[in-house]
Amino acid sequence: MVSMMLHPNKESSDGVSFRTCSVLLFHLVFLPSVGGAVSTPIIKVNSDNPNSVVLQCESEGWYPEPEVFWLDGEGNLLPAGPTETVRGPDDLYTVRSRVTVEKRQSNSFTCRVQQKNINQTRQTHIYFPADSFIIESCSAFWCYVALAVVIELVLVCIILQWIKWNRETVELSSPFQTLATLQAVSGHKVVPVM
Repeated sequence: MVSMMLHPNKESSDGVSFRTCSVLLFHLVFLPSVGGAVSTPIIKVNSDNPNSVVLQCESEGWYPEPEVFWLDGEGNLLPAGPTETVRGPDDLYTVRSRVTVEKRQSNSFTCRVQQKNINQTRQTHIYFPADSFIIESCSAFWCYVALAVVIELVLVCIILQWIKWNRETVELSSPFQTLATLQAVSGHKVVPVM
C-alpha cells in the first residue's frame, strides 16, 4: 500500500515557495487470525489397562504449526509419542498427541499446545482421583463375583437335577416297584423269585 501526503506551502530562505510531499510505503503481511480460532485441546482416554492409561490430546485451527507438550501434576514434561499434524484445506493445522501414563497417586496431567511465533498457548488439564482406579478394579471384582454366583447357581441346578434323576432311578430299581411296573406294562402277574 502506498500513501502520499501533501503539506502546505513553505518558503525557503531565498524566497522560493515549495510544497513538500511525504510518501509512506507499507508492506503488509497477512497471517490467518488465530484469536479465538484455535480450539482448546481435548483430552480423551484411548485405552485403559491395570497399570497405565493412554491419553490423546487434539487441537485444531492453528497457524503456523504448533508444538504439543504433556506435563504431569508437578509441571514436568512427559515423554510422548510423535505429534500427528494434519494441514487442512484452509491451511490451518490440527495436531494430535498421545502419551501413556502410569496409574499412581499423582493422576493430574496437562496437554499444552503452543505456537511461540504468535505467542498463542492453549492447555487442558485432566485429573483422575486416586480412588477412580480402585473403582475400576472394584467393578472388575464385582463382575468376577457375579460370574462366580452364576456358575454356582448352574452347578446347584445340575446337582439338584442329578439328585432328582438318581432318586427316580433308585425308586424304579426297588424290587417291588420293578415288579409293579412289569405287571402294569405286560398285563400279566409277575411273581418274584427269592
